[in-house]
Amino acid sequence: MSRPSINPYLKEYLLPTSTSSSRSTTLTPRRLFVPLLLGSIAILGLVSLRYSSTSEGERSLWSTSAKSKASAEVGGWKAREPVSFEGVGAPLKVDASVEDRLRSWENAPVGEVADWVQHSIKTCPSHRISPNQNRQQLDQSHLLWSSINSTMVHDLRSTMIGVLRKANNEGKMSEGAWGSGRGLVFTAGNADTFSRVLLSMKMLHNHLKSPLPAEVFSFPGEVPSDEVRAELEKYGVTLRVVEDATRDTKRTKNYHIKATAIIQSRFREVLYLDSDNIPGAGLAAANDVFVSGESENKTEEWGDPIGLWEAKAYQRLGVMFWPDYWRTSADNPIWAIIGVQCRDEWEQEAGQILIDKSKHLDALLLSEWMMDSTRFKFWFNFSDGDKDVFRYAFLALRKRWGVPGRYVAGGMFPRPTASGPCAHTMLQHDHRGRPLFVHANLLKQIPSGIGKGFAWGLSRSVRAFSNTFKHNDQPPPDADLEDYDIDCDQLANAGNDGRAISPAGPAVRRRAALEKGIRTFFHGGWISALCVDMRWEDPRTELEIAQAKAAASGTPDDPSDDADIDVSFTSSDDGLEIKFESPLMMLQWADDVRLKGFEDAYVSPVDSSRLGVSRLTLLPGLRAVDYDDNYRFFQEGGHLNAAGFA
Repeated sequence: MSRPSINPYLKEYLLPTSTSSSRSTTLTPRRLFVPLLLGSIAILGLVSLRYSSTSEGERSLWSTSAKSKASAEVGGWKAREPVSFEGVGAPLKVDASVEDRLRSWENAPVGEVADWVQHSIKTCPSHRISPNQNRQQLDQSHLLWSSINSTMVHDLRSTMIGVLRKANNEGKMSEGAWGSGRGLVFTAGNADTFSRVLLSMKMLHNHLKSPLPAEVFSFPGEVPSDEVRAELEKYGVTLRVVEDATRDTKRTKNYHIKATAIIQSRFREVLYLDSDNIPGAGLAAANDVFVSGESENKTEEWGDPIGLWEAKAYQRLGVMFWPDYWRTSADNPIWAIIGVQCRDEWEQEAGQILIDKSKHLDALLLSEWMMDSTRFKFWFNFSDGDKDVFRYAFLALRKRWGVPGRYVAGGMFPRPTASGPCAHTMLQHDHRGRPLFVHANLLKQIPSGIGKGFAWGLSRSVRAFSNTFKHNDQPPPDADLEDYDIDCDQLANAGNDGRAISPAGPAVRRRAALEKGIRTFFHGGWISALCVDMRWEDPRTELEIAQAKAAASGTPDDPSDDADIDVSFTSSDDGLEIKFESPLMMLQWADDVRLKGFEDAYVSPVDSSRLGVSRLTLLPGLRAVDYDDNYRFFQEGGHLNAAGFA
């Protein structure tokens, strides 16, 4: 099958750019001016001659005909049939064929991008999206967004659908391409990132009872030191290269081989992790999973398998994504390209992806195409880096994904910095809402002062909910958290009563309603570290609050009587109670079995005196040599900050 044609407007972004050109054949504006001017004079002369040679009646008819035609064109444009979006973008069953998915995408109306924006504003109004919009991405990409027209949308869609049809016809999604078994996949490049992967493997093997096999993928020419290579191989790591990938030397970060790494991995079920994303709980397959309520005498110990591979949503859908801090706006042209109405939901944070290739190789191949070395820069205009490319590919193919049991928390220093409480780590949760991944994406940029007792200690976290929750209850203890089988549609487009695209139980609905009020912001970065923090605002508009007060007062015609009415506690028409108050809490790492020993696993008792630590207690099963090996986690994190966190 031949390569799908690409609109000339898109060749700059979607195909390799040729650097060869001939000055002698270049048509510059100066060279075109004289022929265009002479041509225009000739046309005007012919029109004048024709007009002067006609009678007055003929001239009148000609003029009337032209006016009528122009009027019809204008009138036709105004009266054109409105674009029908009924049923567009609805999810298909997990076992739907690739061709069914492509036809659904193909049949979505193209329209104009403005049609899609009008359609998307209904689900993503500005007052909902703007407080959680990635302003940096908006500033960098908005001009390109404005240049996308219906022709480009049509050509992009046709090209992408053609790419997947060709791959399907060639058997690239067949069982032979799935792989087998379960394992970890990392991407790494410079020496620091290889060292980070090594530290994660030591954590998993030595402390978390999770001796999972792993593969590390790199760009050509990127290799670890002989010492690190030997250590990685000792822990069952296979080093692999994405041979046809090319680094962009102008970028400090190159992460567009992530989809390729997952596809080329030998594993069928993959847990992908960024090199700076460190597991904080057992990831082994759960033969005897700790689940609350199953054994009254059982308490969770650090390293117990948590049952992530057995999570209900993952088992049902074959994939789990984790949330980011931001939401995607209605005017992002990606919605027109993938043929889906804007979704009021958290964007994806792709530092961890759990996926079964037997169910989703098609979406991975689409993601890989978008992140090809010759075109990733174009697609990163719609996604802040690689992260939402996966989400867009799933939505384009009418797929859905599982989500963790709690929104991302901000892992913080034990004490505030000069600018306030400072989160430098994205603390992601498992399917029950317990801490799982310590993604130190900002910590690696802090140049000094990081060591035992100074790295982590607090988390700004959203409280947990239960189906039996009442508005004055304390959050349920972690041991009582349940797997509520949550998928993305149970949180997306949620109203003030927590009802989203798909029905859910009370705990999920309360979470959906209150998460709408979370506001993430940056601070510091001048005299202190660049930090993240969160606050909460009532997500209801002033009109919605006024209407609630009027309804509660019984005097809707006299709003002056409503000022002192408390409408923070509401009850929906089906009796669900929601208390509109901040769900944010400050939690201590020392109080959590998965976090309290996390720093200790990386500090050497030999070198700890340099950090002001007088005594260390070895964790159960932890050897002194492990501390020596892993001291680099902090030691290199300071003096090698420019290259990354090791």
